[in-house]
Amino acid sequence: MSKSRDALIIHLFALLHAGLALGCRALGLTDEIVLTLLTTLMVVIICLRRGMSAKFMAFSLILVNIVGFGIAKGISSLVGLAASSPLVINPISTFLTTEIVGWGIYMIAGRLAREGKFQVTDSSGVRWLLLAF
Repeated sequence: MSKSRDALIIHLFALLHAGLALGCRALGLTDEIVLTLLTTLMVVIICLRRGMSAKFMAFSLILVNIVGFGIAKGISSLVGLAASSPLVINPISTFLTTEIVGWGIYMIAGRLAREGKFQVTDSSGVRWLLLAF
């Protein structure tokens, strides 16, 4: 498992999030559902690459959506102090939030993997989680 490949995954998802946030705002559409699905996919990919169990993935998905929402609101407020256009605020805050969430899950999963916790022992749970996604 190479850190550079994981970094590439996180950075690409952050760029994709920012691009979709910009596109949705430019078209007057809401972006919450699309961004949530992208975040979910990023977390699942990171967890699969780290060999984490379905239980950890499910917990991570819930936690990331709650924490990510709070982080995004905070970053939006900070970026809003320097810019007033949603076409600037939303892509920047979404990019930064995705980077924070991606690296957070990467570090937590890596630490738990090194400790031998929440590792995949039976892949049926992972298959069901992926099917649900």
